[in-house]
Amino acid sequence: PLSPAARKLLSPEGFIDYFLEIRMLYPSYEEAYEVLEDYHEAITGRRKYSEYDSFRRQYTRVLEKQKRSPR
Repeated sequence: PLSPAARKLLSPEGFIDYFLEIRMLYPSYEEAYEVLEDYHEAITGRRKYSEYDSFRRQYTRVLEKQKRSPR
């Protein structure tokens, strides 16, 4: 079975949460994204997103959804 941390990475929201945690550790956001993609691929055998721009579109959608939802 997958660890809770690995399961979190499988959802769009979890992937973004991890991205937000590690993004400042890398020279660019794209490099931080690629590190997560490598980890996701090691777990599932495939990439989560086809490319960085695809991830950015999902990132924007999730943030917009979070802004609209009541807290």
